[in-house]
Amino acid sequence: MYVILNEQNYVISYAIFGIPVNAVQVPDPEDYTHFLAHYRAYKLENNNLVFDAERGAQLEQEERLEELRERRKNECFAYVDRSKFWYDSLTPAQLAELDEFYEAWLQVTTTFVIPERPEWLV
Repeated sequence: MYVILNEQNYVISYAIFGIPVNAVQVPDPEDYTHFLAHYRAYKLENNNLVFDAERGAQLEQEERLEELRERRKNECFAYVDRSKFWYDSLTPAQLAELDEFYEAWLQVTTTFVIPERPEWLV
């Protein structure tokens, strides 16, 4: 197996067949399935691939935050980024509910709580 490493010796890419440019040949990892799922958390140490659980958790956290940001873009910003005419058609209660919805989405990367969309919001 061949891997491409970053400056800290973490795997950034790998190849099973062929030899990529700037790749290092290494023995296959003990748990190949785990490696395929979490290769970015593997580090080359003494010519062996070693899983770094702390980095794995950090990468999972970053992926979760990116998923939440994408959901916020699709499930919140698509609704609140509308025209003045649309906002002028809302009742004060709807405006307040929309503001709560928006604020909850802005905090989602801290709270990890997905807000409920108001029923009237389509």
